[in-house]
Amino acid sequence: MIARSNTTPLAFTLSRTCSGLDAPTIADDTFGRQMWGVMLATQTAGMVAGAFVAMRLRVRRMLLVGVVSCLSCSLWLFGLALWPEVAILLPAAFVTGVAVEQFGVAWEVSIQEHIPPDRLARVYSYDLVGSFLAIPLGQVAAGPLAEAVGPSAALLGAAFVVVLALVGILLSHEVRTLEHTPQKAPRDTAQPALAT
Repeated sequence: MIARSNTTPLAFTLSRTCSGLDAPTIADDTFGRQMWGVMLATQTAGMVAGAFVAMRLRVRRMLLVGVVSCLSCSLWLFGLALWPEVAILLPAAFVTGVAVEQFGVAWEVSIQEHIPPDRLARVYSYDLVGSFLAIPLGQVAAGPLAEAVGPSAALLGAAFVVVLALVGILLSHEVRTLEHTPQKAPRDTAQPALAT
């Protein structure tokens, strides 16, 4: 499960790198840097709302729901690339935030439920390496790529890569069928101490 679905964090990394480097250029030419800040705050508000949704969500295939919800993250990149309008980007930012949080919770819960405790540290190490490996590579490549093809085309390319990565993940049988198996908290069977 870990190796095959670790491309989801890489897709997030690509999305964040391209939007973080190329979007301010688009903002300068269209809606302005202040509105860009509002959009990032809206995305954060979506993440907070997404946490509340994730706490209430009861699904059997939590990781599948998390990965599918990530497809909506491409809306943010497509919007920045094709329709840099506030009326489109603010809702897309909020939905992206909600989606990111659904995946984040699903990923952490899946690891906790399906990885033996004596292997958790190693798995989390691999997860973090896989998640953050692409950040410097993406930052080095995003600037020259945007210079060569333009920021909108670079964001559009990133959106397609994110969609392709997520579709590839959804082709994994393990990701599609992994079941959420919540554990009930053990009941405290200790007897209360008698007062003397």
